[in-house]
Amino acid sequence: MEPEEFLPLTVDAGFYIMVHQAGAQEEVFDNAVYAPPGATTYIGVAKTISKNLKEPYKNPCQDHWPPELEKYVVKGIVYTKRLSSLFRNIGGLMGVYLGYSSLQIFHVLDVLVDGAYSTLSGIWGRYMRNRRRRRGQGPRRLRAAIPPLPEEVMQRYPVTTQPIYGL
Repeated sequence: MEPEEFLPLTVDAGFYIMVHQAGAQEEVFDNAVYAPPGATTYIGVAKTISKNLKEPYKNPCQDHWPPELEKYVVKGIVYTKRLSSLFRNIGGLMGVYLGYSSLQIFHVLDVLVDGAYSTLSGIWGRYMRNRRRRRGQGPRRLRAAIPPLPEEVMQRYPVTTQPIYGL
């Protein structure tokens, strides 16, 4: 193809390249690769076999759902094979775009969430302890955990309140 062969009114020249099954009606602008003049283009091809479900699912689409399935369908969302496969492959796509596998990404997210939780729980605990201390309540668990000494122990070992010097 020579760009000089096109009218000067056209902005772009080139080809849309699309590989599809014979007889299939495909959307050119969604499923094609644009190749400008003088450029090299690589196309990845993957063979997929899909089997349509039996009734009540229709091929290729339907306007309504049976009453027993309507409770599982979100209103206003169009369900397609392409959208379904995108959600199934989101981990692989994240790995391709970010250069990491989805397992590594979720491991890092797990570590970040655990660290954030422990930090926030420590901050919240410190805040509550300081709040109780300002109100004169003291730590809650020490009050409940230490019972008062029995009377016979108090008589046998008298408690002195004098400071001990020399330690």
